[in-house]
Order: sequence, then C-alpha cells, then structure tokens
Amino acid sequence: MKYLYLLVLSLNGLFAFSQNLRVVFAQEWHIEELAPGLGTNIAKKVNNCISIFQYNYSGNLSDYYFVENRKKDPNLPGKLTINETILYKDLNNNYIYKLTKPHPNKVMREKLRSEEQWDLSQRDTMSICGYVCHKALLGGNESTEFWFAPDIPVLDGPLEYYGLPGFILQVRHKGMSLTAITVEFPKNLPAIRLPIQEKYITSDEFKKLTNPE
Repeated sequence: MKYLYLLVLSLNGLFAFSQNLRVVFAQEWHIEELAPGLGTNIAKKVNNCISIFQYNYSGNLSDYYFVENRKKDPNLPGKLTINETILYKDLNNNYIYKLTKPHPNKVMREKLRSEEQWDLSQRDTMSICGYVCHKALLGGNESTEFWFAPDIPVLDGPLEYYGLPGFILQVRHKGMSLTAITVEFPKNLPAIRLPIQEKYITSDEFKKLTNPE
C-alpha cells in the first residue's frame, strides 16, 4: 500500500500540481568529518558559515542558485567561497542546464539522469518546515540521505537531484547538510527562462570554467 500511495503522489506531481514553489535552503558544513587533519582554526571558520540557496519552480521549470553566505556566530570568523553556478531544470523534457554568472553565455546542457534508482524502503521520517519527510537512499548508497515531502508533489529538489515522489527538503552527506528553511507557494514568481543556446559546452569545458587550474 505504501508504494501504491507513493505512485499516486508521483502521478499527481506530474499532472496536477500547478502552484508556484519557492524554497530557501541552508548549507552547513562539519568539515572535521571530511578532513580530520585540517587545522582547528580553518575548521572553525568553515563550520561557522551557512550558505543560502534559493529554489524556484513554476510550470515544470525550476532554477537553483546561491544567494549569500552567513555566519552562525557573527562574533566568530567565518569564510566560504561564493558559488556562482546557476542550475535550471526542464522537467517537461528532462534537461538540466548549468551556467556561471561570470560566463552566462557558456551553458552546459545534458539529460537528467532518469536511470537513478531510488531506494524507498527506509521507514524513517522527520519533520522539516512543518512537512513530514521520508528518508530515501540512492542506489543503495548509505553515505548520502535524501528526505522528501510527499505533501509537496513536485518531483524535484536542490542541486541535480530529482525524481522522488515528493519534493526533496534535505540532503545529508558526510560533513555537509543542505536543509530547507522556508517553503512558500507564492501566487506570482518571476518567469523562469531557460538559457537556450545554439551551441552548448561540454561537461569537461564547464568544469574548467568552475575549477580553473
């Protein structure tokens, strides 16, 4: 019965959901879990920062981008780099687009990974922003957890993740968590315009833009 219920929610997300959605995410680090040998002062600076991202959805299109860095304790040092990547998803045609603010005309486009196998056998639940969320794993990989809300029938989430029967409100990985802090259904949203180009760059070319040597 549980899987039938999730299937019905998936169909509702595909055919019935017509509201706009805006979700603000906070990314926090626990850098000592990733780099135990890192100096204490550097770890404190990184752990004291929260990166804020915004997700917008309208008409089966979405975008996701960095907003700002904040300090947990304003009296302590904190330092993180600015993430200048903007992600767009076309859920009608299963495409994801990536670009960076310094190079808005150099756009990478690729098919969303529909082959992803979600493990929905987990029984854990928790509340995020007032929504009951269910735990999922990806391909049996227990190092990353995904928490999705069936009551928000948008089959999408932050970053590149999508396809669960409810919106993904949290991603947890070793040393990092990305958690929704506000969920809104605004009557109006600025139009989401896909960065359509005559020619797209490759994933390797995009990596060179974001990680120059």
